Amino acid sequence: MFTFQHIFEAVYAAKNKRQAQYVLFENILDFLILFEGMIYITIVYKVYRFNTFLDRPDDSEMAEIFWYNWESATRTTISDQAYLIVIDISFITKAII
Repeated sequence: MFTFQHIFEAVYAAKNKRQAQYVLFENILDFLILFEGMIYITIVYKVYRFNTFLDRPDDSEMAEIFWYNWESATRTTISDQAYLIVIDISFITKAII
């Protein structure tokens, strides 16, 4: 939804005979929030839920697989909580602006 606002801004600028301003900080921040969210969703489905789609385990087995995948991934890479804090800071910045 964040990227669709560029379309609305272009239509608004065209109807009111104004110059569209695509490179505003707010629009760049919206794109950054969209990009951060897509990265996090990709991490959750690619890394944490690995081996749970095709095998169709029951809930307890899926929870154990998810926990093992999460624990092994966060041990070797950036902490999940640190990345979520970056996303939270982006949202707070958006709310302040």
